[in-house]
Amino acid sequence: VNLTMDVPFNLVPIRNWDLIYRCVVSSLAILVNLVVVATIGASRQLHVPRQLYWAAVALTYLASTAQWIVEMVGMYGGSWLACRIYVTFASVHHTATSLYLMLAACDRLVAIHFYAWYKKRVTNKRVVIVLIGVYAVAAASVTSPFWTGFVVPSSCTVNLLHMYCVM
Repeated sequence: VNLTMDVPFNLVPIRNWDLIYRCVVSSLAILVNLVVVATIGASRQLHVPRQLYWAAVALTYLASTAQWIVEMVGMYGGSWLACRIYVTFASVHHTATSLYLMLAACDRLVAIHFYAWYKKRVTNKRVVIVLIGVYAVAAASVTSPFWTGFVVPSSCTVNLLHMYCVM
């Protein structure tokens, strides 16, 4: 009985068809998210706080895809370093994405109910600062057991209790 709730991140072996499916879905996700970021970046009309939240969500999904690549290197290549990186940052991007979606909803609520205050105080620069701060807080809170020495990711296991408490 495993009372520590540590689960090896490669518990279920990935078959070739699973890998092909993941590669196709990830390729499409990368393409769609790059289009979102490029469109928001290229169109001057979309340089508004509301769209910055969606660009941030797309960027965290791209980072999540990069993390998936690290996971595959750890699983197939047997890389100890890739395994430790994956275990340490296992839920950072998902936590940040959830917080970004919550902020986007709050942004819309404030924009509707307090329109004059919103127009005067909410700027692109402030939204970017908030988004960077939220990502930093998400990364610090998710990785805190590792950099404080409470958990050592030496065995390439993901602690389910840690992941669900953080998320």
